[in-house]
Amino acid sequence: MSSYRVKTGSDQALGTLTVLSPQPDEEHGGGIQYTRIGRSADGSIYPQGAYFPFTWEALTAAQLATILGLFGVGSADSAAVTVYVRDETLATWVRKNGVAQRPFPGDTIRWNNHPVDITILVTNLVDAS
Repeated sequence: MSSYRVKTGSDQALGTLTVLSPQPDEEHGGGIQYTRIGRSADGSIYPQGAYFPFTWEALTAAQLATILGLFGVGSADSAAVTVYVRDETLATWVRKNGVAQRPFPGDTIRWNNHPVDITILVTNLVDAS
C-alpha cells in the first residue's frame, strides 16, 4: 500500500516527500479529478483542469497546523507543491506538481470545537519531472 505524500516546491524527488499523518480520507471521488471533460466531434474526450482534493473528516488544531505547514499554506493562500496521489484509474500512484490552496472557513473547512470537513485542493496538476 502506498501513502499520500507532499512537499513544497515543484519537481521534488519521491524520497523527499513527507508521508501525511494522518492520511487523508478516501471518502471522495477517488483519484485525480477534472474540472471539465471536453468532447471532440470525433467522440474522443480530453480532460481539463486536473486537481486532487485532500480531505479529512476531522483533525485536532495541532494536526491541522502541521498539515497546513506541509502544504506550504500555513500563512499563505497558496503554494507550489509536489504530491504523490492516486491517478484517475485509482490503481496507480503518481507524482505531480500543483498548487495547494489553503482551506477557507465555510467553503473547505468548518469548526466544531475542532477543525472538521477539511479539504486542501491541489490544482493545476502536471507530471513532475
